[in-house]
Amino acid sequence: MIGYVVVHPFADSMDAGHVYRTGDAYPRDGVEADLMRIAELESTANNLGFPLIEETREKAKEKAEKPVTRKSGSKTKKSDA
Repeated sequence: MIGYVVVHPFADSMDAGHVYRTGDAYPRDGVEADLMRIAELESTANNLGFPLIEETREKAKEKAEKPVTRKSGSKTKKSDA
């Protein structure tokens, strides 16, 4: 799953009012959020009217740097050059 980070504090009405603070991971450990909820929190279509979370760059970077598995089963990492 893609990671998200809180960019503005909010109380999550879909998570028993759990308070997320700026910099927190969303959703918190042990909680799953559906794609519609994530889209709502990333957009202005929420009760506060502005984005509350955004996709973390670290997760996107990790995905880009994962080893590539070839058909032969060997793994190759992208070069640093």
